[in-house]
Amino acid sequence: MSTAHDDEGSLAVLYNATVKAPRLLAMASFHLDFVDVTRQLMGNACIDLYNDLVHTLRMSENATLVQERGSNLLSFLKGLDAWLDDAKTGGETTGARDAMAFNARIWGIQSDLNDYAARAWSGLVKPYYGKRRQIFVDVLVTAKKQEAGLDAVAVQKTINAFEGS
Repeated sequence: MSTAHDDEGSLAVLYNATVKAPRLLAMASFHLDFVDVTRQLMGNACIDLYNDLVHTLRMSENATLVQERGSNLLSFLKGLDAWLDDAKTGGETTGARDAMAFNARIWGIQSDLNDYAARAWSGLVKPYYGKRRQIFVDVLVTAKKQEAGLDAVAVQKTINAFEGS
């Protein structure tokens, strides 16, 4: 199940632009656009994985299939946290590694976008959002295995308890 976006087309346009005009790679503004488009494409992919999970839950009686779709979503989320770790590998000293991680989180001290990248990539995905999705997926799979309805109130209470811990 896919939302109404053309991610492959968008990625192709971005790639082809760099092939046809390699000078773009030397432009800071292009780097910002490249990161922003990539972030959006990854967000779109996450939405598609979530929608696929919910669609499978509604349309299939197979708990294993629901678990598989949930695992796809959770694996994707875990991969997003590698962003900061990967950024740190670009530095040869502690200071350089710290600077690389800083630049992966925000786009400069003077920028109004200083929290924009931080929300998307600050390491909250796996320990916070990933855990919330893990709770959600576990409840969906258990409900499907037990052929029971989803108790949305109980799910929210479990997530609230996690968020408060």
